[in-house]
Amino acid sequence: MLIKLRQREVTLCAGGLFLAALIFVPFLSVWKRPDKNHGEYQRSFQGYSVWPDYRNNPSRSHHWFKKTCFYTEYQQMEIGILADVLKQWENAQDSQCRELFRKFNFVFSVRETPTNVIIPASFEDKINKWLGNKKDAFKEVTHQVITSVFNELTSEHTIYNPLRAKRPMTKTSHQDRQYVEDITKESAQNCDFCEGSYKRFTALDPFGRVESKHSYSVANAFKYDRWHSLVLLRNHHPLKWTEEEFLDMANTGLSWMKNVNAIQKDYVYPIIFWDLLPHAMASQIHPHIHVNVRPDQYYGAQELWRRAGETYFREFGSNYFKELKELHQVLGLTVDLGTATAFANLNPKHETEIIVLSRTPNKDFFRLIYYVLRTYLDDLDQLCFSMAITLPSLVPDSYMNADRGRMPAFARITSRGSASSVKGDLSSMEMYGVSNVNMEPWTMIQHVQQSVNKRSVGG
Repeated sequence: MLIKLRQREVTLCAGGLFLAALIFVPFLSVWKRPDKNHGEYQRSFQGYSVWPDYRNNPSRSHHWFKKTCFYTEYQQMEIGILADVLKQWENAQDSQCRELFRKFNFVFSVRETPTNVIIPASFEDKINKWLGNKKDAFKEVTHQVITSVFNELTSEHTIYNPLRAKRPMTKTSHQDRQYVEDITKESAQNCDFCEGSYKRFTALDPFGRVESKHSYSVANAFKYDRWHSLVLLRNHHPLKWTEEEFLDMANTGLSWMKNVNAIQKDYVYPIIFWDLLPHAMASQIHPHIHVNVRPDQYYGAQELWRRAGETYFREFGSNYFKELKELHQVLGLTVDLGTATAFANLNPKHETEIIVLSRTPNKDFFRLIYYVLRTYLDDLDQLCFSMAITLPSLVPDSYMNADRGRMPAFARITSRGSASSVKGDLSSMEMYGVSNVNMEPWTMIQHVQQSVNKRSVGG
């Protein structure tokens, strides 16, 4: 009986499977994997539009902004009053002011958070000494205000507490410069990138090298992309290069990119990276930039800003980069040089970040970058820096949809801390959370303005 029951169960099971097959197999035979552009595989990003061209036209100034958009006067902008400025800006009577605020509010969220600190009596003397025995400064310690700036389009997030800049810090300027001189002298003795060695100890691209008066290209022996090479200065010293040398290196890089595109027409998106000195992750002391050209799209960080441009265009029908510059301009955070503009980013990735914009990678663009770099090296004693430059597509607008999501020439530059320090300048918070910045953007842009004033004479 038991055996018969089991036989019956087997028969029923087999019959059930056969019936299921009759029902579902016809459907399986016509079912297809959903196309990645349909159904559950559809991505939210629908591609780039044709944006209005980026132009560095004269726009509303910080003076106009203060005069037109406020009913109370403030002496000087600083991060501590930004939230109050925004409240007045939002309630401005002028229609242009209100429209500008709507755009600012679409891009940025700003929040102030007060926090209190209890200082024991045993700790007061040390705190006062750190702060120069200023009573008002001590009050700032016990009643602090944190300002948060969040970019709604890129999700970049920066927190400011200018009080942190008043913490006791070890001065390393002389130590850093001596360290750089020592490693420069030592590395020059056996440098593969130097004038007498590069032709023997560096690789070539299929089209050979691009050479100029002050610079030359070499293929990277350890590539991270198909078209990835280096442009080297003939000058070995990492700090002592002139404007002429820098512009020559930039032009050599542009020529290399054009050579790549001449060989492979679909490689159209150019990018430059530069890290100076080991503390900024440079593998060689000899100054060199990384040049890259990519198909399809830029790297992820650049695409993040490019997609922000698309989101902004769909909301306002205007160029995000042009209006991002204008939003910083009315706040007093820009410096102009011909067709190029530098601004101290309200949302810096790292301390002292400056962004440089221009419609094309022209002489004004690279000159302004040079003046920013000399600000770090000569004026602020920040001997390490990192820079990424995104350049417009290498092909005309009519080719390969190059007119869609067309980027301006766009550089992000930041200092990287003490050259001789064994302490890193990026913590887990900056890498995986939020950027913590201590220097006022308005202080940084003043340094850049002074650099341009004294270095651009006769340029």
